[in-house]
Formats: sequence, C-alpha cells, structure tokens
Amino acid sequence: MRAAAVLILAAVPLWAQPPAIRTGGVVNAASRTPSILPGGPIARGALFDIEGIRLGTGAQTTSVTVSARGSSLRVPLYAVSPQRIEGRLPVGAPLGDISLTVTVNGVPSPPYALKVVRANFGIFSRSQKGWGPGRVDNQATDGSRSPNGLRNSAQPGQPLVLSGTGLGPSRPEVWIGFRRAMVDTVRRGAADTADEIVFRLPPDSPAGCYVPLQVRQPDAAPSNTVTVSVHAGGGTCEPPPVLPMAAWEGHSSGLVVISRTVKSTDSTITDEGMAVFVAHRDLGPTLHPILLIPPLGTCTAYTGAMASGPQPSPSAADALMSSPHAAGRDAGPRLSVTLGNRKLPISPVHGAPGVYKRMLGEQRGERPGRGGPLFLEPGTLVVAAPGGADIGPFLVPLPAPEPFVWENRDNTGTVDRRLGVTLRWRPLPEEGVMLIGLMSVDSSASAWGACYCAAAGAAGSFTIPPAMLANLPASQPAPTVPPPSMWVSYLPFNNQKPLDARGLDNGLAISLFVQALEVQVR
Repeated sequence: MRAAAVLILAAVPLWAQPPAIRTGGVVNAASRTPSILPGGPIARGALFDIEGIRLGTGAQTTSVTVSARGSSLRVPLYAVSPQRIEGRLPVGAPLGDISLTVTVNGVPSPPYALKVVRANFGIFSRSQKGWGPGRVDNQATDGSRSPNGLRNSAQPGQPLVLSGTGLGPSRPEVWIGFRRAMVDTVRRGAADTADEIVFRLPPDSPAGCYVPLQVRQPDAAPSNTVTVSVHAGGGTCEPPPVLPMAAWEGHSSGLVVISRTVKSTDSTITDEGMAVFVAHRDLGPTLHPILLIPPLGTCTAYTGAMASGPQPSPSAADALMSSPHAAGRDAGPRLSVTLGNRKLPISPVHGAPGVYKRMLGEQRGERPGRGGPLFLEPGTLVVAAPGGADIGPFLVPLPAPEPFVWENRDNTGTVDRRLGVTLRWRPLPEEGVMLIGLMSVDSSASAWGACYCAAAGAAGSFTIPPAMLANLPASQPAPTVPPPSMWVSYLPFNNQKPLDARGLDNGLAISLFVQALEVQVR
C-alpha cells in the first residue's frame, strides 16, 4: 500500500507539469517571422500560431488568454495539439506589450511576452514556411481561379489573389519585384479564414519563376517575401539564366562547384571543389532559399527561427542535399579537377553519401594556408569522375572562376536598414550575374534574417532597398553568435556547363568567384 502511495505521489509532478511556449514560438500564421524581429509583432485580428510542448489536445483542455494592464481577453482557438495551437488574436487585444498564457487542464504556462500592433501583414506560402512560392491564385477574366506555379505563370497585367493575415485597418500596397501593383479589392478574413488581396500585375512586371512579392503598409514592417511565377503569355515560366536547379524536375541531380572565395576580414583566399549527387523520392523542384534566384535587378528576403533549423547555407551544393527526401548517389571513389599540368582529387565526405569536397588551395596574407598553395588561375578546368554504382563517368571542361573588382567594398562595412545599401563593382564585359547575399543572426541566437539579390554583371552597381533589409537583426556583439556577413559572387553565363552522365536527370558544373565581408547592421 505504501509503495502504491509513493508511485502516485511521484507521478503528480509529471502530470502537473505546465505547458511551455518555446522561445520565438508565437508567430503570424502566414509569415512565420520570429517575434524578436521587426516584422514579428502580431496584429489585432491576425491568425497566429503558438508552438511549444504540453499544449493540450483540444479546446476542451486548453485555453489561451492575452493580458495587459489588469485586463484579459480569451483567444478563439481553431486547432490544438500538444506541440501547436492555432488561433486568432482578438481585434480588441491591447496594443503594445502584452502577456500571453496557455492554460491546460487548469495549469498555466509561464507568461510569454508579445507585442501587439494594429497591422502587420503576413503572406501565406505554399510550403507553410513563410517563404518560397506564395499561396497566390491567377484570376481569369471570368473570375475563376487557379494556383500560380511554375507551369501556370501569371501574365503581366493579369489579376492575382494572394492570401495572408494581419491586415488591420490600413489599405495595403503590393510590390512585385521593385514595382508597385494596383490593388483592386481587399477582403478581411473571419474565424479561421485568411485575408485576401486582389491585385493586378504591373505591365512591366519582371518575368521569372521566382518573382518576389511583398506587402507594405503604413506604420508596419514590410511583410515576409514570397514568390510568384510570371511569364508573358502565361504557361511555363523561364528558369533563371544561372543556377536553374529550383526548376529542375526528376529523380536525380548532380552539381559540381569550383570556387574561389576572398574574405576581406583576414585577407584569406580559398580555392574549393565540391560536388553533390542526389536522388529525390518525388519529382518536384527542390525549394531552398539559395536556389530561388530572383529576376535580375530584384531581391527577395527570408527570416527564420534557429529552433526550427539553422540558417540556410549559401552553398548551392548544400541546398540540393537539404531536402529530407534526398539520398546521396555514388559517382565513384573520387572526382578529379585538372588545370594545366596540375591535377587534384576531390574525395567523398565521410558520413555524407553523394557529397565530394576538397580545399584545392589556400592563401593567408602572403603565405600559403593549410590547404596548400592556391590552385585556380586563368584557364580551362577539367572536372572528371570515373563513375560509380549510381552515376556514370563524365568529363566536363569549365572556365576557371572569373575575378571581379568590388570597388566600394571598404566602404560597405556598415549597413543601415533604413537607407538600404549600394554596391559598386567594375562593370564586367562578359554576360553574367552578380549574386548578392546578406545574413544576420540576432544576439540571442534565436532568429535570423537574410536578403538575396541578383544583378547583371555589366550594370556595375546595385542598391538593396530598405524593404529587403527591414527584418535583418541589428548587430549586437555576442561571443557565440557569428557577425553579419555579406557575400558577392560573379557567375558568367559561360561558366556553367551541362553535366551529362548515366543516372542523372539533371546536371550542372559551375565555377564562380566570391567575395565575403563581415558587416555591421544597424
């Protein structure tokens, strides 16, 4: 009897453990922007999600309240599970700083600090991650709707309908690329339905498979950025002129990247060779931020919570392996890269099937680094593989990376989010693309923000506008958090070659030159 009593008493603390909301776990249901970032506050009347543990199993066990200055309101709930709650913030919720509490079977969670605003719109994405192709429909002349996508592009001038939440009372602006669209109709959602904005694509809208779409409102941070597919005449979109991997369809893909990276911080130059061979269980495109290249002259933006995954790698090769459905493929015991009379092997990475990687050379200041003397120089590279169990032999000639001069690099150490930032480089005679990235992690290491732009190499300059920088965390010294970084890479069209081999549905070999710079974001 005494033993049974001990067991019952021991079980009570476990049964009574309170629900807990994870750090950054209250987000706009569409944008998914972490609350610590400028776009993270929740608007009155917005659909929002709560993520955590022990959140209950239904509305019978779980309630959510928001409180401020001695008053409380109960939140309508539409779905409850132990790790996630979906609800709508009451339109009468107090503005400013409030506390949110989840109560399960009478046991409350620790209060969660949240900021409430009048408007802060988020656009739903089809991936439900807040980025990538948006939940946007093409609208026909008869009013019928069909999902916008790679094979169902919108035409310039055509009306589209986007779904989101958090509109508030103000009228929104819709921006496609860097062009403002005409808004026809605004429909505010009720209960668990989304807000809708009907807008018309500008006649001069940029074309592409991943054209950035953003909503802006007075006195609110710009929305998250999703993408739409635009093509003259509709139908299937045109993949970007470089790195078209996001439009690839098929089971197996291969990518070889030969690169030179110059780090301004410590004057390190690194030559590297990397290859990835992967198979997917589905035939759909691989969605990863670094692969969703916007049209030339535009940018896209991303945010994320570190708790739900690390910040995305700027490597296109890593991106191909990012899908949970990806499986590495064997292309042989090693690859090789030859330049002139020098030949180096590129070996498999232990524990990462399908990945081959090697530092080809390194220079720190005036002396060689741990990777040996620099390997890359002007000329033609030859990348080859003997073939393996899954991928057949191949041999690809490839121009060496083409260097460029970043003219105002030394004056780009500070990025003011309110003003934007302009980059200038010596105009390049060859046709090619400058890919520009900027990434920052907040000092608590709980959230990150990034923007990603494409510009013509011949243009000589590009300005990242404030709306694309708005959700980057500001720099704050923290010993465990990497400083914000900017990278600029040049990829001439001639420096990407098809990679044909048995076992590959898609393949590409590229060489590019990259410059990286640590910056301060304010």
